[in-house]
Amino acid sequence: MQLTEVLDVLKRLIEAAEHPDITEVSVFSRGPELPRNGIAVKDRWSGA
Repeated sequence: MQLTEVLDVLKRLIEAAEHPDITEVSVFSRGPELPRNGIAVKDRWSGA
């Protein structure tokens, strides 16, 4: 993983953590179907 990719993941984590509607954030290190560059979020409405 390149440094720019790591920084992008960290930026997205911070954005998700600060969002009032996000209830859960998961980070994955590898996988072909990773959403949002390895970050999956759940919100309080959809649960996905």
